Amino acid sequence: MTFYPTPMLREMHGQAEKEARLTRMLEIEDEIYQTAAGILHATLDFCHVTPGQTEPPPEWVARYGAEAAKQRLAVALAGWLPPSLGPSGPKYAVQLVAGISRARRMQSAQIGPREVNAKIALPAPTSAGMPGAPEYPSKEVE
Repeated sequence: MTFYPTPMLREMHGQAEKEARLTRMLEIEDEIYQTAAGILHATLDFCHVTPGQTEPPPEWVARYGAEAAKQRLAVALAGWLPPSLGPSGPKYAVQLVAGISRARRMQSAQIGPREVNAKIALPAPTSAGMPGAPEYPSKEVE
C-alpha cells in the first residue's frame, strides 16, 4: 500500500493508474480487433481458391510467406463450408469485429441527445378514464 501525504496526490495517482489501465485495455482491444479482422479477411478470400485446393496461390506465398499462406488457405477453405459444418473461429471473428465496431461507434456517438424507444399504452377513448368525444343530448322531432 502506498502512502500519499494529501488526498489530492492520492487522487492524481489514482487517475494516472486509471488512465494507464484504460490505455492498456484499448491496446488489447485493438490487437483483438486486428486479429479478428485478419481472420475475417482470410475467410473472405475463399473466392481465390477452389474447394479441393491443397497448395496456396503463389501470390499468397510471395506476400505472406509459405507458412502463413498455408494457414490463410486453411481459413479460406473454411469459407466454402456451409455454416453448420464450418469452424467456429470465423464466426467468432465476425462477432468480435461487429461488437467492437458497434461499441466504438456508441462511444463516439455519446455527444448528441439520445433517442428513447418507448411504447405508451393509453386507455381506450371510450373508457371512464378517457371518455372520448363529448355526447350532446338530442331530441327527436316529428
